[in-house]
This record gives sequence, structure tokens and C-alpha cells, in this order.
Amino acid sequence: MSNYYLRQNTHLGKDSIQKLKESTVIVVGLGGLGSGVAQILARMGVGSLILIDGDSVQEHNLSRQQLYTIKDIDKPKVLAAKKHLSQINPEINIKTFQKMASENFFEKIEKITCVVDCTDRHESRRIIDSACLKRNIPWVHGAAIREEGLVCVFGGKYSLKSYEDIYKNKTIDEFCEGVVAPITNLISSLQASLVIKIILQKPIPEGILRINLDDWSFDNLNISSRV
Repeated sequence: MSNYYLRQNTHLGKDSIQKLKESTVIVVGLGGLGSGVAQILARMGVGSLILIDGDSVQEHNLSRQQLYTIKDIDKPKVLAAKKHLSQINPEINIKTFQKMASENFFEKIEKITCVVDCTDRHESRRIIDSACLKRNIPWVHGAAIREEGLVCVFGGKYSLKSYEDIYKNKTIDEFCEGVVAPITNLISSLQASLVIKIILQKPIPEGILRINLDDWSFDNLNISSRV
């Protein structure tokens, strides 16, 4: 696979490949966002991917969860994802956990470069937020519903320190029964881009990027965290 990263090296430089290989990224949730994020990170050569999801592939997932096929229906998402990702890039290390994320889980992993939130529940995001705050680990938040989405980075050295500080009054989850592939693909691509920036220590845009493909609006919300 000597030419695998040829075009990538032209832009990022060969040194970037080593940084990517030495990184460990946790992807929580392997649905419309997570399947896209994991695929991009695998193609770019992130050395270790830890995939967390307790669900199995369903037929209605296939319209927007780009990593899976009809043959994956009823299979655990983590196992289906690992199979496809290993075929995309056999050089990366993939670990899977077929369960919901817990704060204790994050404490058991010694080396974490960053965490990617691809869930659709505030409870899961609060767990990620608390665990990452304790260890000063940056995490990339993404959300999508209908034709709308948002993405940002919390924690670490970045301007938004805490998810809980912004969303502490949010108690009801808005389940993504209505969502289309263009917005999940776009948000997952932006999440993956932010992960790469974190790994390569490139500047991260401040605030929250909110996108609405219905009216083609892209708004950067400069929200100052109180933490």
C-alpha cells in the first residue's frame, strides 16, 4: 500500500501520516454520522479506531448509513463496520464494543487522542462530556435531523469547554426518525475534518457551525462557554 496516501501526502505532507498512525480515536455511535466518520478516518490512516455501538443494522438504516449493505442487516453495527473498514484499510487497528458508552469505559483506555460523538441522545453526550472533561480530552460533537445539523469541538484547549454548560436544560431527545443522507454525510465529513485537525494540531474554528440544507444556510454561532 505504498501509494495509498499519495494524494493525501501531497497536501498534508508525509509527517502527517505518522501523527495519524500514532493516534487513537473513539467513535461513539455508528449510525448516519458514525459510519461516515469511521470510514473517512480509516481512509486517512488513523492508527487505532475504537468503535462503540449497541445496535444492529436495520433495513431503514441503509438509506443514510453509508458503511453498510443489505448483507449487513441484523448484524451488530460494530462488527459490520469493522469488516468493511478492514477492507478499506487493513493497516489500521480496530477495536469494537457492542454496548452503550459509560464513563468507566473511557477511564480504562490509556491513550485517547479524541472522541467523536455520533449519538442521538443527550444522556450519551453528557457521559462523553464528563469523561473527557476529567481527562482534558477534546471531543467532536455532531448532530443531524431532517435537513439540519451542527458540529463543534468541546474540551481540551478549545473555546467550548463543556457540553453540559450549554445544554444543561435540555432533557428531551429529538429522535431522528426524519433525516436525509445529504445532511448526515455532510456533518460526518465535517466531524472527521475536525478530528484530523486535532490530531495534526491545526487551528480549530471557534463556536458551533449550524447548517440547514433546506434554505442553504451556514451559520457560525459564537457561543461563549461559562466554564
